[in-house]
Amino acid sequence: MIKEVTIEPEVLLEWSKDRGKSKEFLNSYGLGTRRVLSSFPRSRPNKLISYLMRKIDSLDNDNHRMRYEGMLDLLSENLYLRESTVNSNDSWALLVENESVPFDTVITRQKLNCDNVLTLEDISESDFLYLDHQVSFKRTKEELIHTIRGFLRLTMSEVIIIDAYAWKPNAIQTIKKIINEVSDRKFKSKPVEVAVIYKELSYGSPAPDAKFLKREIEKEFEPFPDGIKLTVKQLKETEDSDTFHNRYILNEIGGISLGHGLDISDKEHTTDEVTLLTKSNYEKRWRQFARDINFEVVSLA
Repeated sequence: MIKEVTIEPEVLLEWSKDRGKSKEFLNSYGLGTRRVLSSFPRSRPNKLISYLMRKIDSLDNDNHRMRYEGMLDLLSENLYLRESTVNSNDSWALLVENESVPFDTVITRQKLNCDNVLTLEDISESDFLYLDHQVSFKRTKEELIHTIRGFLRLTMSEVIIIDAYAWKPNAIQTIKKIINEVSDRKFKSKPVEVAVIYKELSYGSPAPDAKFLKREIEKEFEPFPDGIKLTVKQLKETEDSDTFHNRYILNEIGGISLGHGLDISDKEHTTDEVTLLTKSNYEKRWRQFARDINFEVVSLA
């Protein structure tokens, strides 16, 4: 559903010479898409852009140079920060072949001695251009995790799990499996903060407070995974806030929505959908729940 992609610099140069290809790149890669761009062979955005800008002198057409710079602008804001240790003057192809953690997709001009390589000729015949934006799954915890595993394992340092009914027993079991997948992320040098956000109910049985829910989640583990910090928030809608209804999982590379949420009862005859949020909707929900919260915090742990 979401893949980490590394692209040979010369491919980006080639695409900059074609108005349609450069436009397709801007629309089809980065946050809110199914193709998240890797910072390889660098681990910081500014270092990657400096590395790629060295190639611009090979373009002698002003329109091509302008498109290339626009593509690099997209890259600088939409990167998965791969913790690569390569730091040499070897060719990009050799660096890719020697990288120890595989990429989901490698786009090159020619075949390389590594996994998941797509040449420019291969792309049009592959499923890469048709990655699912929405996936139906049987409502079992195992199938949900299988569907979103790639997304969760690309987490860098923050995951937000949003479900009004996150305190229900089945939801707690699903949260446990999500945390396990995040714990098995691609790169683990940075700790990850997992925030579980749920809602105060104004009807029916009251929801437990955040301290109780945090204890219930932690009790599922023995011991709790290293490198994971769990926070729990119970929120209440205010006159200035949006409604709190839809269910989401967000991290630094994008977000997904779940129709029925985390309360999965493992009945295989029932189904649900996981939908990838567009860039604008992802950024909206990230601000709403991670940064500019207008909800009232009822309890926190």
